[in-house]
Amino acid sequence: MTGEPPFLRYGSHAHDVESLHGVAGDPGQQQVSIVDFIRRHLRGRFLLTGILCATLGLSAAAAGYLIPKPQYKVEGLVRVQATMPRILYQVEDPAQQPMVAAFANTQASLLQNPRVQARAMNSVAWRELGRPRTPESEEDFTRNLSVSTNKEAPELVFVNFHDPEPRAALIAVQETIKAYQELFVGAEAKSVRDMQVSALASRKTTLEAQKRDFETRIRAVAAEFETDDLRRLNEHYVTQMLNFDTRISALAMMLGEAGIDPAALEAEAAAQGGAKMLAVAKTPEQIALSDRKMARLIFDYENTARAIDQLRSTYADDHRVLQRVRTELEMLERAIDQRAREWMNPAVQANTMPVPIEAMTPPELANAYLRLRDQTEKFRTKAIAVSKALTQTDELQREVFNTTALLDEVTRRIDQLALEAKVQDRIGRIDVILPDTPPSMPAKDPRVKYALFGLIAGFGFPFVAMLFIGFADRRFRYADQTVDAGIPAAMLGVLPELDEEEADAGRLSAAVHAVHHVRMRLRLGSDGQRTRVISSPSSGDGKTTLALSLGISCSAAGARTLLIDFDLIGRALSGRLGAAPLHGTGHAILHHRKAPEILATAIPGLWILPAGTADAKLRSRLTHEHFRLLLASLREQYDVILVDTGPVLGSLEANIAAAIADETILVVGRGTRHGLVREAAAHVASIGGRLGGMVFNRASDSDFVHTAAGSAALNSVPSGDAIPIGPVATPLPGMESADMLAKCVAAERMENEIAA
Repeated sequence: MTGEPPFLRYGSHAHDVESLHGVAGDPGQQQVSIVDFIRRHLRGRFLLTGILCATLGLSAAAAGYLIPKPQYKVEGLVRVQATMPRILYQVEDPAQQPMVAAFANTQASLLQNPRVQARAMNSVAWRELGRPRTPESEEDFTRNLSVSTNKEAPELVFVNFHDPEPRAALIAVQETIKAYQELFVGAEAKSVRDMQVSALASRKTTLEAQKRDFETRIRAVAAEFETDDLRRLNEHYVTQMLNFDTRISALAMMLGEAGIDPAALEAEAAAQGGAKMLAVAKTPEQIALSDRKMARLIFDYENTARAIDQLRSTYADDHRVLQRVRTELEMLERAIDQRAREWMNPAVQANTMPVPIEAMTPPELANAYLRLRDQTEKFRTKAIAVSKALTQTDELQREVFNTTALLDEVTRRIDQLALEAKVQDRIGRIDVILPDTPPSMPAKDPRVKYALFGLIAGFGFPFVAMLFIGFADRRFRYADQTVDAGIPAAMLGVLPELDEEEADAGRLSAAVHAVHHVRMRLRLGSDGQRTRVISSPSSGDGKTTLALSLGISCSAAGARTLLIDFDLIGRALSGRLGAAPLHGTGHAILHHRKAPEILATAIPGLWILPAGTADAKLRSRLTHEHFRLLLASLREQYDVILVDTGPVLGSLEANIAAAIADETILVVGRGTRHGLVREAAAHVASIGGRLGGMVFNRASDSDFVHTAAGSAALNSVPSGDAIPIGPVATPLPGMESADMLAKCVAAERMENEIAA
């Protein structure tokens, strides 16, 4: 729909406004996220904040990127060594290392000598850059040139130059090192490498022969055994010896328990020239413990014997079946005897399962003890031989290792001498490594950092400033700000700001529905509480507009509604309905025993007790009791009584009405200060009144878009289904002075009655 207000284009809200904002409010108990905090304090200023942040952020980022210049770094190396002529060892002279560091520091100081820098700046290559020699340029040259040494590499001197132009940095390093060479180094050359190489070559030949001899001896020692890994073989023999010793100790203990002396057994074996196994006689059942074949024969024999016992109950002794089974039993018996004779052979016993020590007989224990003693001695002899060979090979391996280390050192020194090209006669040697190409990438490029910093600062400053402005603005601009302000009352509804020249049917219909929504929230006419005071923290908030609009809405719902104009000075409600009697509400309160002069309005079902033109003089005589008696006489006649008063903080009538009525409704206009609303709510509580809620007035379209209370109040108005309202330019008789919202509510009612 053309001209459709934004608050009609949003979906409905399933939650009540009270569930969104709460009724009472300790702000400390509200859980507000940082995103919600920013949204509330920037709301309404998003576009301006975005423009400022984007403008300042991009401008600062551009300045941060364009103003600083990247610095290119070129590095040259000067390698110096304070050393006496040497043949092999790096540590032949104990004073050599301190001399290297001292000599390198001396060369670093010479590189920074003003004569070196002056000679470099007077060079043809530097002058071609178009940089005149001035005190300022000399100071820049000195500042950009850095010469340093490193403790980890004391023989190196690093020459660095930083400049925005890579070619200038390259030329500065090259010319500085060249000037240093021309002034302090010279170009002498003398070789002593032949003598050094000859001595080192002889030493290398000797070391190689020694290494080969050691390796041959190692192979000869290892060839005496079944493997060349003597260390693992030695570990194997030692492990077996320990295992045998453990088993021998167990057997010796059991022999002692059987009354056999192990020492006597060993002495007897030694006298006979070796261990002699004792003859051991066993029953078939004992043999079966370690011989599976014997165990199987005994098992078959027992099964056959049982079968014969069973057959005897069926067959006679001479029956052929019984005779055949007996023959099988005899064959098994002969096989058992044959196996017992075979088992006496040691070769057969060796292939049988070992008998547990606990099941051995004393002769078997003695045989096992002597056999293990013999095996242990054999392993011990082998272990001793391997241990000696291992000690010998370890010594040879150490010799090989030491010889290899010396050989590597000699080879490395020969390679160094082959690469050296200059040896100074005087103490020291200097090699120069000059850079040959300018760098392609800057070493220091602060542009991105400064651009990012400028972007953050340029974006953050207006953002923080606008956030602070929103935080410092203590006026109500949105309905949900009552939560931030800590107002102990529910937001009953939101009334839009209507412009008579720009309003269309959809906007007006939505505004009328907002009034009906407030009535439904207050449950006017549907409970025992019939009297509501409509007030505000300050004048001009729209309380009279709400009172008149609610009265029309209640009457449209079929409730007998009475409007009481209890603003005896302003008389705004009476003026909008064209009522100007001499005596009105004030006179009726003081003379409550008389029937008040109540006037009917142009709206059916709506009456008004206007404020008289002479009632202002009676304000000082009014009391709470007089007003209570008046309301008591009117409650039975009307379903809804709405009392329009002055501002609650400055009106005597508002103080009286708020203390007596069932509830007080505060109308908060957009732009009202938070403190004023809190003070008004506290004042209602202090005089014994009950705050029934608040209504936010004069909300703009953008307020409805971002205010949960506004969208929730209008959630039942579908987009595109606005109720048509007749021309506001021709109001009902008696409603000529009413405000636009009241006219719209009255016009809607008349349209509905005509349609019905």
